[in-house]
Amino acid sequence: MNTKKIILMAMLVFGTLNVSFSQSSNMPNYTFEQALALLPVYTSGYFATVDGNQPDLRGWQYQGFENGKFIFATANNKDVYQQMQKNNNVAFACGVAEYQFRISGKMTEVTDSDEKKRLFDKMSPGVKQIYQTWDNPILVIFTVSDGKFRISKLFSPFQSIAF
Repeated sequence: MNTKKIILMAMLVFGTLNVSFSQSSNMPNYTFEQALALLPVYTSGYFATVDGNQPDLRGWQYQGFENGKFIFATANNKDVYQQMQKNNNVAFACGVAEYQFRISGKMTEVTDSDEKKRLFDKMSPGVKQIYQTWDNPILVIFTVSDGKFRISKLFSPFQSIAF
């Protein structure tokens, strides 16, 4: 994928590019719980951070939601981790069937050992295969909170729900 496409995708994720369509919207007004139920755990999508003053986007997998926080994982030896340390504003975007989702908010690393073990046990088989154990020294489990959860059906405007 070329740089121009990546920047446009990141602008869409961060909500800095507005795209409108002339189609009418028949999308219902979802509650947070209804919208979340349409987003399966382990859904793959794109995760955005900021590298200096440029958006940076890469493939990613959503791990779940609990206690008002979306759950993700990475390794502390990746550029994305260093970027999140400098700027904890992050975003995730994905599509499931006719729905599009955007999650944006503040990243917080899970540092409590019991919490990290509990969350690791719920991770996708692929993530578990990569890291093997919850106490792998490079594994970083983090949450995204204090943000917006957006949903759109087909080409309807996004509905934004604070979380």
